[in-house]
Amino acid sequence: MDRSLMEALATQSEIRDSKEDEIEALEARHKSEVEQIEQKYAEEFDELESHHNTELREMQQRLGGQIQQRESGTRCRL
Repeated sequence: MDRSLMEALATQSEIRDSKEDEIEALEARHKSEVEQIEQKYAEEFDELESHHNTELREMQQRLGGQIQQRESGTRCRL
């Protein structure tokens, strides 16, 4: 092979290796960003679920209290 062809192949190989490294870096960054987003939404979901469960318990307690009041009122009338 002549020298210029060898140099061109070496340059092409260096460029390919550089592009592969760049792709790997982009994939790693993307994976990290996706994990951060997933973590953020998981935390928000947990917070919303906790808030919802708290509201649900409070509503159940109020409803239970109202039922007891009605039952007490019904017993008194009898």
